[in-house]
Amino acid sequence: MPAAPLIAVLSHSATDRPTEEVIAWLRHLGARFERINGDDLADEVEFAVEVSNQGARARFDLDAAPVESDGVAAVWFRRFHRHGALDHWRGRSDPALGAHIQVFLTRELQALRGAVGAGLHRARWLLRMTDTPLNKLQVLQAAARVGIDVPATLVSNSRAAVADFLACHGRIICKPISDIESFLLEGREFPMFTGEVTAELLEQMPPRFFPSLLQEMVEKRYELRVFCLDGRCWAMAMFTQADAQTAVDFRDYNLAHPARAVPFALPPELEARVAALMAELRLDIGAIDFIRARDGRYVFLEVNPHGQFAMVSDECNYRLEKHVAEHLIAAAAA
Repeated sequence: MPAAPLIAVLSHSATDRPTEEVIAWLRHLGARFERINGDDLADEVEFAVEVSNQGARARFDLDAAPVESDGVAAVWFRRFHRHGALDHWRGRSDPALGAHIQVFLTRELQALRGAVGAGLHRARWLLRMTDTPLNKLQVLQAAARVGIDVPATLVSNSRAAVADFLACHGRIICKPISDIESFLLEGREFPMFTGEVTAELLEQMPPRFFPSLLQEMVEKRYELRVFCLDGRCWAMAMFTQADAQTAVDFRDYNLAHPARAVPFALPPELEARVAALMAELRLDIGAIDFIRARDGRYVFLEVNPHGQFAMVSDECNYRLEKHVAEHLIAAAAA
């Protein structure tokens, strides 16, 4: 009896919970799979990617058995490596040199994604490496093109431009142009949050500053966390505006008083537009953020192809990890 098709799960390390949950379902459903952690390719796992006139191929010498790219039928690109995986370089005798080496090697690991993608190019992918990362401004443009409301957005390094933007919209917020980050200082973690830019704060800013992304603040009834897989959406409403701590950014969790979260059915027209947006972005999986505005509009914020979906799955009993596992099994068998 021939062996079942092989699924490769590309993650960054053994600590990502959604990946662990999907793997548990793959195991329960009897699928053949191997997990390849991007962090391990730095120095733990032997591998080789070869490109020639005959094409590209890859081999990974994992603990269980060698994985040859010709035998991989489906790939889930969950994540690939962590930015802090090379932090030990900062502890070298010359901190400046160590930091420079860390930056270079991190860039090399980012480029390594392309090599791994080339070696596994024959497989069916759930999220291709070439389709990420996304640019927030281009995603907002794509959402507007398919008829989804987006917030007015400004990227600038000018206090005068921000002052005009604030005067136009009344209340505005600031967030990273790319992704949020957490910083370690003296053993404490300081995560980044979306924050409001007030007139008082603006007065304290210099005429020129590091380029930042600003958006109109949308007065919300509630927030929506939407997980999209192959055109189907599962949504959760979060009443974060009921608590001042989470009103601007739900990631500033209030563990003593968690926000109420309930399953939510997207209007069919909005779900169709979300599917159109994902198709335009060439994404078959992603976590999407919406605001349900006080005036009734559904305002799109962003989509993260690697976004966490465990909270939506747990709070709403959607078993999203099972859906991902079944998608991978079907892709491998196709």
